[in-house]
Amino acid sequence: ASSLNVDSTVSSGAKTVIQGAGRDERLGRRGGVALGDFDNDGKTDLAVASPYEETVYLFWDTATSITGTLSVTDADLTITSGGGPSYFGHGLSVGDYTGDGVDDLAVGAPDGVSYTYGEANTVGQVYVFRGDSLAAAGASLTEEDADGGLQGENSVDFFGATLATGDFNSDGVDDLAVTAHGYGATSSSVGYGRIYVIDW
Repeated sequence: ASSLNVDSTVSSGAKTVIQGAGRDERLGRRGGVALGDFDNDGKTDLAVASPYEETVYLFWDTATSITGTLSVTDADLTITSGGGPSYFGHGLSVGDYTGDGVDDLAVGAPDGVSYTYGEANTVGQVYVFRGDSLAAAGASLTEEDADGGLQGENSVDFFGATLATGDFNSDGVDDLAVTAHGYGATSSSVGYGRIYVIDW
């Protein structure tokens, strides 16, 4: 059995290093890292978000393809948002939301919106990409290729900043919890926030 050595450094303990493509990308400052089997081949795939670049990167089969030092440019699939700045990828989660036995990918864009409230652009959205759509995509997708999604209720909700997956109602299908930390904000308060549990 392997042991956890808390005295080791990350440079000696890491099997793989994935870094951003540019000096200003700030990969990992915000955004998620998630594991799933999107192509249903029984092998683990990796999704890495770079919200400042409005991009989510997917690497297939981590056991064989994710070793050594890599760049996000080595990703097998990129999903980009052209409607920025939306911080596409700030929230990231994986689950079988359709009940077909294949992992799907949920991507939060808390500064995004498909309609306008004055000058604010922070209603927020969550995009859901089915696993079979990701597997058949080739090298690239955009947020417009999402198979479904949701948006927040109000300006400054920041809906989609954080995502979590679980079968909350025990029906055998994964559900999605989505934060909206700015919900209820006024000119004199930052809002009391909400968490929504989405039962697909």
